Formats: sequence, C-alpha cells, structure tokens
Amino acid sequence: MLYDFMILEIYYGPTAASLYLEELSLRYGLPAIQKALTAGDVILKRIACGPDCGRIIVWLSEKGRARAVS
Repeated sequence: MLYDFMILEIYYGPTAASLYLEELSLRYGLPAIQKALTAGDVILKRIACGPDCGRIIVWLSEKGRARAVS
C-alpha cells in the first residue's frame, strides 16, 4: 500500500496523491488500513465541504513516505 501511494506521489505530486477510504479498503481491506494508520504510515481526514463532503481521504504521512522509499 505504501509503495502504491509513493507511485501516486511521483506521478501526481504529494498534494494530489490521496485515495478515498472506500477505494483503498476494496483493494487492501480495512485491517491493512488500520495497521498502517496505527503505525503512523498514513493519515486520514473527512472532507468538510464540496461535492465529496463527508467522504474520507487517505494519504501518506512523512513516516510512511520514508518507509515507502526504503
């Protein structure tokens, strides 16, 4: 999962490299996401406004970025 986020960052840039929780859970499962969240490798936030209001997005933390590179 971390490597996939890193590829997104390389292609789209760090500010646009996020995925919706629903998409991520279909690909990796909620236990894997919870493990990455607990380890501090990813960050998740609920979108507060706009057309996607209420959806949750997930992206790499600095720690996750360092682990993905190594």
